[in-house]
Amino acid sequence: KLQFLYFIGGAKKKMKAKPTARKPARARHLNNSNNNNNNSNNNNNTGMSPKVKTALIALGAVAILLITSRSVYQPSPTHSDTGRLSMKKITKLPHDSTCFTQGLLHRNNELIESAGLYGESDIRRVDIKTGKILQKIPLNRGHFAEGITYLSDSDEVLQMTWKEKSGYLYGFRDNNEMYLKELIPALPKTTTGEHWGICTNLTHFFVTDGSANLHIWSRELQPVTTITVKGPDGKPIPRLNEVEFVSKHHGIPFILANVWYNTSILRIDPATGKAIDSFDLKGVYQMRTHHDVLNGIAHDEEADVFYITGKKWSKMFRYKVEL
Repeated sequence: KLQFLYFIGGAKKKMKAKPTARKPARARHLNNSNNNNNNSNNNNNTGMSPKVKTALIALGAVAILLITSRSVYQPSPTHSDTGRLSMKKITKLPHDSTCFTQGLLHRNNELIESAGLYGESDIRRVDIKTGKILQKIPLNRGHFAEGITYLSDSDEVLQMTWKEKSGYLYGFRDNNEMYLKELIPALPKTTTGEHWGICTNLTHFFVTDGSANLHIWSRELQPVTTITVKGPDGKPIPRLNEVEFVSKHHGIPFILANVWYNTSILRIDPATGKAIDSFDLKGVYQMRTHHDVLNGIAHDEEADVFYITGKKWSKMFRYKVEL
């Protein structure tokens, strides 16, 4: 698993390297003079001088901070949830009806979209207004593309695969052109052994696998913990699919999640896994087959609007979410 670290090292927001701890100087022998008797007894009990003790305490504090910042999941406070969110449809936009949408991101007034199916999987840049594909990078024909998210900022994107347990890392040039940087040979295990949706709060990743679980990974792609998403009745909600982390909407962080074969979008508290409420989009789009399910959520933070679509939908919708 250590082989993943050099991928993360290329991100703009790098984790600080752990400083090399210096060996403390040996404790000096204390004289047994009557004038220094009290100090002598105290130091002999610990085997070190006060200066050494102070240095070790400081080093220990630094080590704890480093470990905490790299691996421990520290969720935001649980929602007080004083009201329900509502979704208001703003406009309808064109969308590639051949695209089996698996993930969606907003970047520089464009959309980054992950398209699935074996032999057809790719990642693409899409013009929002026209739906035109600006660029497409195909995956290995034996790979089924799944969710996408930013690695640490908007200059690197991580794309997962379904059952292949691998991922792709992409970068962007100054002209917005996307390019493949690395193939990640192995992603952390999940409950089902599959990888579906992924999103990030820029310190941790939240990953779905078709179950009711949200797997939380560190920025180094190491598993940290797992939380189960449950409804108001306390029952787990399975088949979680595409997810989008929302950090700047009324200052309340939450996760929006598609549920496979369901017309609703869940709003999830990332601290507890509680499904706070949901938005039913039934009737928004006339599906041609039962496979053309709702899937794909992208948040434009600057405009605070959401782009929503589905697998092989010919339309995409821009929504405003209001509290």
